[in-house]
Amino acid sequence: MYIKRITIQGFKTYKNTTIINNISPHHNVLVGSNGSGKSNFFAAIRFVLSDDFDRLTREERIGLIHQGSGSVMSAYVEIVFDNSSGRIHISSNTQLSKESQDDVVIRRTIGLKKDEYSINGKSKTKQEVKGLLETAGFSTSNPYYIVPQGRIVALTNAKDHQRLELLKEVTGANTFEKKLKDSLQTMDETEVGRKRVANELKELASKLKDLEDEREELNKFQNLDRDRKCIEYTLYDRELNEVTNQIEKLESSYSYTVDSSAQYISELEKRETLVREIEVNLSNLDTALKLKETTDVLQLKSEKLEVARELADLNVKKADLESQLTYIEKSNTQNVRLLTLLASKIAEKKKTIDHLAPSYDERLTNETQLTNKISKLQQRQSYLITKRGRYAEFSDEEERNAWIQSEINTLREKYDDIVKDKTELETENEKFKGELHRIDEVLEDLHDSIEGPHITGELETLNKDIENLRDKYYAKIDQRKEYWREEQKYQTILTSLDSDIERAQRSVNESMDRNLANGLQAVKKISERLNLNGTSVFGTLGELIQYNEKYKTCVETIGGNSLFHVVVDNEDTASILMGELVKSRAGRVTFMPLNRLNNEYISYPPDEELSVPLMKKIHCDSDYINAVKQVFGKVIVVKDLTSGVRLAKQYKLTAITLDGDKADKKGVLTGGFNDKHKQTRLTSMKELKVKRKDYEVAQSKLAELADTLKKTDDETDQINGELKTKTLTKETMLIDIERYRSKSNKVKSQRYILEEKSKRLVIKIEKLNTTMLEVSQKITRLENDMNQTFKTELTDDETTELNQINNELPKLDSELNKVTASLSDIQVKIESIKSELQSKLEPQYSNLQKSVDFADDFEVNKLKQRLKRVELEISTISEREQRLDLQLHSILEEIDELKAEKVTNQKTLERANSQQRLLIKKLEDYQKTAETCMIKKTNFSSRRDVLQNKLRELGFLPEDSFTKYENATTEELVQKLNRVTRNLGKYRNVNKRAGESFNKFLNKKQELQEKAKELDQSRDSIVELIDTLKHQKVTAIEATFKKVAENFTEMFEKLVPRGTGKLIIRKKDMDNDSNMSDDESVDNIYEGVAIQVSFNSKEDEQLHVSQLSGGQKTVCAIALILAMQKVDPAPFYLFDEIDAALDKQYRTSVAATIKELSQNAQFICTTFRTDMLYVADTFYRVKFENKLSTIAEVDRENAIDFIRGGNDNLINDI
Repeated sequence: MYIKRITIQGFKTYKNTTIINNISPHHNVLVGSNGSGKSNFFAAIRFVLSDDFDRLTREERIGLIHQGSGSVMSAYVEIVFDNSSGRIHISSNTQLSKESQDDVVIRRTIGLKKDEYSINGKSKTKQEVKGLLETAGFSTSNPYYIVPQGRIVALTNAKDHQRLELLKEVTGANTFEKKLKDSLQTMDETEVGRKRVANELKELASKLKDLEDEREELNKFQNLDRDRKCIEYTLYDRELNEVTNQIEKLESSYSYTVDSSAQYISELEKRETLVREIEVNLSNLDTALKLKETTDVLQLKSEKLEVARELADLNVKKADLESQLTYIEKSNTQNVRLLTLLASKIAEKKKTIDHLAPSYDERLTNETQLTNKISKLQQRQSYLITKRGRYAEFSDEEERNAWIQSEINTLREKYDDIVKDKTELETENEKFKGELHRIDEVLEDLHDSIEGPHITGELETLNKDIENLRDKYYAKIDQRKEYWREEQKYQTILTSLDSDIERAQRSVNESMDRNLANGLQAVKKISERLNLNGTSVFGTLGELIQYNEKYKTCVETIGGNSLFHVVVDNEDTASILMGELVKSRAGRVTFMPLNRLNNEYISYPPDEELSVPLMKKIHCDSDYINAVKQVFGKVIVVKDLTSGVRLAKQYKLTAITLDGDKADKKGVLTGGFNDKHKQTRLTSMKELKVKRKDYEVAQSKLAELADTLKKTDDETDQINGELKTKTLTKETMLIDIERYRSKSNKVKSQRYILEEKSKRLVIKIEKLNTTMLEVSQKITRLENDMNQTFKTELTDDETTELNQINNELPKLDSELNKVTASLSDIQVKIESIKSELQSKLEPQYSNLQKSVDFADDFEVNKLKQRLKRVELEISTISEREQRLDLQLHSILEEIDELKAEKVTNQKTLERANSQQRLLIKKLEDYQKTAETCMIKKTNFSSRRDVLQNKLRELGFLPEDSFTKYENATTEELVQKLNRVTRNLGKYRNVNKRAGESFNKFLNKKQELQEKAKELDQSRDSIVELIDTLKHQKVTAIEATFKKVAENFTEMFEKLVPRGTGKLIIRKKDMDNDSNMSDDESVDNIYEGVAIQVSFNSKEDEQLHVSQLSGGQKTVCAIALILAMQKVDPAPFYLFDEIDAALDKQYRTSVAATIKELSQNAQFICTTFRTDMLYVADTFYRVKFENKLSTIAEVDRENAIDFIRGGNDNLINDI
């Protein structure tokens, strides 16, 4: 075992935490300047281990705590021992494992007001630490394992008797002396006790003699008193039996009364339940009647008026639409008739044209033929005449041919011009054809745009969409009206509930004082303003509980004003509300903060047949259970007050009956008449809670309706927007169709004009073809003439032909004129008819057709749709009117039924109240009977208790006393009791405690005799112990001195190899001390311990210590210390500068000796010499800087350099 680590903090000059690690288990040396803190280091170890710092005063503790700049308030020193050897025994109560016992940490901490020890972190007392150290070898009788500065010098200069005292201390003689002194004191006390016991025995003998006579007189008295008790027992027992029988009869009568009244109570409860149900039904009926009469009926009538107005408006609208439709259809019929007439005329005209066309074509053909024939004849005539006249002008053929050629050229030029004109006309005609084709395509496109499948389909889709949207729109309108009616209904309900809440609140307020009512109202407003409702403020206690109606009276009675206590989450919320109440002076309220209410365990009676905890009949949210338990937790419901009083006292609870009579734990009874017909505060609070709940539900429903109405409005607006969009799209399409139709008519007119132009061009082209043919024939004839022989006259055939032509032409002209006249007449007729068709009939037909089509397609359909929609609305509203009539009729019937039911309930209530009054009268009679029984029972019970007390006062009686007088009559017993009582009067002054006192003193005598015997034995033991201790003391001193003397010689010769030394114990002259006591002679056997040494020779005469030099005396003191330590070895040694006064050769010897001894024990030394440094294992340097000490491990060279540094280092360190 050795010190492994030392930690110092706040102790003297060691302010900061100083840890000395790696301490060698053998030889350790500390070096440092004077005043650096070496001695304070040793003092720190002594502070923990020795008694030098025991029982410190406050001033002494302050002196040990560091007092420099930035002073600390506490200090501690901690020493860690290596206990791998197990030398320090850690008892099991320290609760340390085997591994944790390898190191033992002892700490001592001091402060201004504390001084504490701990072992391995566990707090311990000083005595526990001291005992632990003594078991490890730290003997208090040998404190020289720690040798501070000055101890060597003191021992060096010690006298012989002082060294003797030191020797006694080492041997433990002082312990023997203490035990001896204690034994002598015990023996003196024993002797005193023996004398006192002898005196007491003498007094007891005299007292026992006097008590013997008194005991005989007491025996006579006791026999008479026994007879008295037997007689009294018999009399009391008989009366007790009679009283018990009476009580049993009364209990039987009471039970019969209770049982008889039980069915009436049950019936009364049923009647009360029935009355409450009827009252609730009546209240509900009144509410329903009020709602139906003031809301439903008025609303239905109002709605019916509205429906009637709507129906009237729709009928007017229907009549208007029908009138418009009739007018349009009538106009349309006329138009159709006119259209038919025009169609007939047009057909007739076209038929006339068709009829004239063949005649016109025939005449045109005749005309053409005649014209062609005449033209040919005329050309032939002209040719023959020209030939006859022109050829006569020519002289020869050449001249003729030249003229012919000239004519041919002219005709050819003409022919070319005709061809050119024809080509231009044909080109223009082709353009007309192309334009007509384009116009046909445009007309086809316009037809598609007017009557195409996609247009028709889109219009049909739009019409369907518009119709659907219009139906949805009106459905939403109707739905919105329903919601409006529902909203009005709930607003009426809210108004009614508001009145009900006000009435219920007034009823609740009437059950409390005004200050509390104002306070509760203010708390409600404050909670709403601060948004605390539901989260921090939960309401009054009465609002938070539900209960069985059977126990309502119990809850009402126990709760009292506590029902109005406001339950909050914590005291902060309560403080806020109280502050607001104080500010507004709004009243007083009691708060119940849940976080401050404890869930106290309550012991209830185990038998639930006799009682039941009221808490079991109250239900609430688990969050509020502590608040409810605070008021109702210590309450039980009992059948009657008799058992209630007993249970209340036994279990420290409050007992209450179903009628509201209660008994508290001190036995105080409270109760009386309870009017069950009167509305209680709980009923009012329940009604208020229900109404508020209904109000919240109605308000929530109204809010939902508002949201639904808003949603319906949005949906209606959306549908209306879509309807407008679709209608606008349809109207745009119809406008486009009309525009396309107008454009189509224009295009058709353009086509007709182009067709006419094209026809005229064709006629021109045909005429040009005829002209071309004539020119071509002329050229051919001229060319033929050129090829013929030149003649100036016509041939006979030609002349004949000319004559025939001349004759035929007038005829043909006449015929042509006739044909032309006829053709002109027909053409005029046809043109006239066509002109009438194109300019009048067909435009009229087209306009009428368009009007009829528009009327059919748009206005009529639109009016029909509107009419259909109006008729549908009329049908819907008519059905709605019928439904309203049915509803109104149904509600009126319901009102009649409710009124009838109300009358029935009122009659039933009146009968129930009458029957209830009869039941109450009967119950009151039963109650009086029961009360009479209970009063008699109480009187008999009181008498029974008196008799039982008297029987108990009689005390223990022999067995025969129970049957001794059982056959005697009461009168005989009374006479005998009187005689016994008179005889007992003779012994009025008898000592009733004589027998008890005699026995008591006799027992005491025996006890004193035993005690005297024990004191004699104790004295003999103490005498034997004193002799043993005296002998042990002498033996211990002599044996220890012998060992110390031997060890001294050994140690001295190690320190001074050339010398020798010995210890001599000096005894006193016993002859002169013959008159001393045994104790004094033992204590004064020895006079002192002397030292005789020789430093130069083992044979020369030895010198006494007083004859030595200072260094030699120090060697002797060190040898003596080491010798004593060998007798009682310690685990480690602390030597503070023990070599300070030694000469060089002795310092080396001391260092070597300590080195040798350190193989089996740990040494921690301080020195200013280098001798120890050469043999030590570990070295530490103590520095003092800024008034603070620190310790650091150094190597041997640094330590030696410091010691050799001399005064320079000393000055620098300081």
